[in-house]
Amino acid sequence: MNPFEGYRITSPYGWRIHPVYGDRRFHTGIDLVKEHRAPIQAFLEGVVMFAGWGAAGSGFGNYGNVVAILDAKKHLHCYCHLDSVSVKVGDRVERGQEIGRQGNTGIGTGSHLHYEIRKRYAPSYGWTANAEDRAVEPTQYLIDWYRREEAQMQALMEKISAAEKRIAELEEKTKKISAPEWFRKEFPGVAELVHEPMELLGWRAVAVALRTIRSQKA
Repeated sequence: MNPFEGYRITSPYGWRIHPVYGDRRFHTGIDLVKEHRAPIQAFLEGVVMFAGWGAAGSGFGNYGNVVAILDAKKHLHCYCHLDSVSVKVGDRVERGQEIGRQGNTGIGTGSHLHYEIRKRYAPSYGWTANAEDRAVEPTQYLIDWYRREEAQMQALMEKISAAEKRIAELEEKTKKISAPEWFRKEFPGVAELVHEPMELLGWRAVAVALRTIRSQKA
C-alpha cells in the first residue's frame, strides 16, 4: 500500500542535511512532488484548524501557505509551502478533497508539498523546539489508518450481508404458500380443505394441531 501514489518523494522523514541551511536537521515530514500548482488532496478527513500564511511565531513560520487539518485521533496534518489554499478554518474536509495547490512559498528549494503529521494541535499548532518530538512518521501512520478503515468497512459489509440473509430467511418463512409437500404426504386430503395459502409457520401450526388430535385418538 502506497499512500503517496502519484507523488515523487524528494525527501523522506528523519535526519537529513538541510537543503537550504546545509546543516544536519531532523525533517519532521515528507517532501512530495507532483508539478507546480498541481491540486493537493487531503490524505485523511478532518476539520481545518489553519488555512493561510504561516507567519513567524504562528507554529508555521517559514512554511509559506499552510493548511492544517485535525483528524479523529487529534493529530494535525500539515500541508505546507502551498501556492494557494482552497479551504478555510472550520471546514470539514473529506479524504481526497482538494485543499490547495502545490507551491514554493516559504523557505524551500523548489515547488513541493511538505506533509507533516504533528502529535499535538495546541499550543502553536503543535510546534515544539524538539523536532523529533513534534511529529510522527507519516507513511506508516497513513498505512495503518487506511488498513483500519478497510477492516471496518469489511466488518460492516459482513454485518450487512448477514442482515440481508436473515431478512431473506424471514421473508421465506412469512411468505404465503400452498400446502408444502411434506404436509400433503402426512395429511392426505387436508390441504384441499384449506382454500387460502398460509405462511410456512401457519402450515406447521396446523400440522402440530393435527398431530395432537391424532395422538389423542390413538
